[in-house]
Amino acid sequence: MTIAFMSLLSAVVTLHMEEWAGKMMLFPLLLIGAGSVVYWYFTELNGHGDLRPYVFGTVLSDALYSTDYVSVPVKGSALKLLLPMIGFMQWQNILNTVIRNCIRWEI
Repeated sequence: MTIAFMSLLSAVVTLHMEEWAGKMMLFPLLLIGAGSVVYWYFTELNGHGDLRPYVFGTVLSDALYSTDYVSVPVKGSALKLLLPMIGFMQWQNILNTVIRNCIRWEI
């Protein structure tokens, strides 16, 4: 999920701002996303599982998608491809939250 979120954020920057900026952001964003998952894994091994960097990355990218689509016009016809993808990812976040809460209630 994190890899998809960070890649999509880079694609949004590429479409809405400058192409070179989106391409330059891709690898650092992927490293940040993978690093947040690795950090989560190692804190889980220690027994407390800190999700703050992971949640920060996903929530920040969601917020940037939303504000970017409202405020900046799109170059080309890529909007037809990106909007369903972003909608699907938002729906998946909502379902993940609901499923986690349901599992928590049963335990």
